Amino acid sequence: MSDECFDRESRSGGAFDWSIFLGSVDDDHVVYKRKRFHYQVEQEVEGQESGGEEFGEQEGEEEEEKFAAEEGGEEGVEEEEGVGEEGENYRVESDEEISSALSSNKRVKQMSVDRLSALPDSLLVRILSFLDMKEAAMTDILSKRWQFLWTGLPKLKFYEGSSRTEKISKFVAWVHRTLVICSGHHLEAFEIDFGYDKCFASDVNVWVDFTLKNKVKDVALLLNSRKDLYLLPQMMYSNSSLTRLSVEGCIISPKRTVEWGSLTTLYLDKVVLNEHVIEKIFSGCPALYELELMACTGLYYLKIDYQSLRKLKIGYWKGENCETCLDISAPYIHTLQISLHPRGRRLRLTNVASLVRANIDFEVDFDPGSLKLIGYTKELFNSLQHVKELEVGYGFLEVLSMLAVKGWRLAHSGRRRLTVHASKDEHRIPGILCLLESSPYLETMDISLDEFCEFNEDWVNISPAASYSKKVDLQNELWHLKTVNITSSADSDLPSEGVLTLAQLLLQRARVLEKMVIDTGKFVTSSSANVASNYIRISQMLLSYPRSSPKAVVLLH
Repeated sequence: MSDECFDRESRSGGAFDWSIFLGSVDDDHVVYKRKRFHYQVEQEVEGQESGGEEFGEQEGEEEEEKFAAEEGGEEGVEEEEGVGEEGENYRVESDEEISSALSSNKRVKQMSVDRLSALPDSLLVRILSFLDMKEAAMTDILSKRWQFLWTGLPKLKFYEGSSRTEKISKFVAWVHRTLVICSGHHLEAFEIDFGYDKCFASDVNVWVDFTLKNKVKDVALLLNSRKDLYLLPQMMYSNSSLTRLSVEGCIISPKRTVEWGSLTTLYLDKVVLNEHVIEKIFSGCPALYELELMACTGLYYLKIDYQSLRKLKIGYWKGENCETCLDISAPYIHTLQISLHPRGRRLRLTNVASLVRANIDFEVDFDPGSLKLIGYTKELFNSLQHVKELEVGYGFLEVLSMLAVKGWRLAHSGRRRLTVHASKDEHRIPGILCLLESSPYLETMDISLDEFCEFNEDWVNISPAASYSKKVDLQNELWHLKTVNITSSADSDLPSEGVLTLAQLLLQRARVLEKMVIDTGKFVTSSSANVASNYIRISQMLLSYPRSSPKAVVLLH
């Protein structure tokens, strides 16, 4: 999906209240808010120009008192003095004073220069683009200068997280009104994300037509539905403006050819398609560079013979018959990301000869001791032995550690870079060592430790020999490893035993190691009273480990 941040939680409040555009907000309150907004912006701009820092809380309170005094005091309103609990004077504002302050526009007149509103439209629209749609639309009340600025946003993104029909209906109506206002402006992206029902099919058709007429380049139809799938209209298959298309919860069934001549990225999630359809898509997308298939049904064989397609991502097939298999032949792809559910559909790589980078992971809801899963893991991993850069996720490493405990060893590979995501406990060490032993040409290793995946107590018949208390060691030297990066987001006061064990083994076996970086930022900022002493103790331990490389430097961040 899009690389831009899209905070759904901040948008979960439901349909936007359009009464704010119909003048239902108290007029005096709006005037007062406008004056306060302009006053604060002016002060912040002056502070930045003078090289000063932003106002602190105390300075802000003083400025607010000054502003209130100018608003009320200059109109001849008398102040009533009193004494607070601490013996300090304070001001009591009467209802008449407040009313006078709100009705006065003297301060606005004094502000001869509104520096924020004086900025060009292009820059203001750029600022608004960092807000979500509802927040950007609310700037309409600031002043006439801001009234329609938000309608010039180049990217329209709508999200409704509720499953209630009433809220969804209001949301759909809001989208229609917004598109009427924004029609005719230059649009780069359009995204709609809500709980779809077949009663809204005609509405989605209108939005699709809107993207076609406005030649939108980036279109995302994310229709979350548990039962009804949206049939993508035939008019959508002829679109020369599309460069990125994201579709979720749809049926793709072109009756004729597909004409997406400019499309470079295609994301399909919970989409029904087959070999005939995917072949039409490939034929109509000569510039396609990246393809992502997540939980797509109806597809059993994926053949990609197009040299332009270099990135492929395959997602979970949870819920489908685990006996079925998707065969993939993609001799020209360079990057492959696999994220599968072990109880779901299987994946078989028949030809990935040009593969350079691979990322493989399992969802962690499984039994790593399953014989079927172990066989599947071996088959899948053997297909990736030739890649130069390998990244292994939590779930896959858990199965790999189980295999290593049972004595399985990987064949030697030519990989140069290895990235491992593991939990902080020591039970993943066998899997990491197994990968290291099969990587004699490894130059860079990145280890990311987290508390995400805890030790699975359901491992089948773990023998005493499989216990972590057994001495672990690398069986071969690492003659090419130069850089090791170990990072941890685990909430701990000091590196775990697993981190120290890995560091010790790598320092002993890496003959040409130049730099080992251990990110201890999480450890140092811990609330423990013994952080400093622990930090010194861990540093001394790392420095005491023998090093086979005279150039090796250990850095603690």
